[in-house]
Amino acid sequence: MKQIVTVDGRRIAAYEELGSGPRLVCVPGGPGYGGEQLGNLGGLDATRRLVLCDLRGAGDSDDPVARTWAVADYARDLEQVRIHLGLEQIAIMGHAHGALTAARYALDHPDRVTALVLDAVPVRRIEDVDADSSQGMDGYFAKYDDRARRYVSEHMGQIQEDALAWFWDNEASDDLAAPLLDVKVPTLLIDGSKDPTGGDTPTRELAGRMHDCAVAVIKGASHFPWVDQPRLYVDVVEEFLSKFPV
Repeated sequence: MKQIVTVDGRRIAAYEELGSGPRLVCVPGGPGYGGEQLGNLGGLDATRRLVLCDLRGAGDSDDPVARTWAVADYARDLEQVRIHLGLEQIAIMGHAHGALTAARYALDHPDRVTALVLDAVPVRRIEDVDADSSQGMDGYFAKYDDRARRYVSEHMGQIQEDALAWFWDNEASDDLAAPLLDVKVPTLLIDGSKDPTGGDTPTRELAGRMHDCAVAVIKGASHFPWVDQPRLYVDVVEEFLSKFPV
């Protein structure tokens, strides 16, 4: 059952908790996808209680009054989720655009974050990725087989089109990975070797420029490594997070 985070009578966020163990607050990508996009992160719910977030306008949350979907706005919504959970500190996982939100939150509230897992950070400029990619979801999985199609059908859901349009009009041309260089909290940068938005060399190069950053590039995986290589994904993420008990 989803919990609703309200501010001044508006549903500014919602979240569903899945699994058991220490909480991991999870921010989906898009922008504009709800928490269902993340599924159970390849089985990570066996050791972590996943807090799957619907932020501004996605899933069961309301559209923002100001009609803005900046990364900074998402980070402010995430702080309301932390307050609602009643936690002094949180570990955060963010996927793609959600990784940018998680990083921005860590910049704004470094004392509130125990650890970050930043998955499929868009290291390459979005215009370049869009120009190179094939149509549809094919290029975002290592193999677009029945398992990948089923995942898309069951978990991708409906994107908030206004959020996506706002991003393209306002932030897509930015160097999206640049703010990560100022993140000071312990971070795992993880990606699939075949991810068109990052991949092996760009992800490793970014990690090498960050302050306190481990890196894992999963061979035989693309933009959704927990779908392509779930066992490897879970092992890597759990090994990292186990160093930072909440």
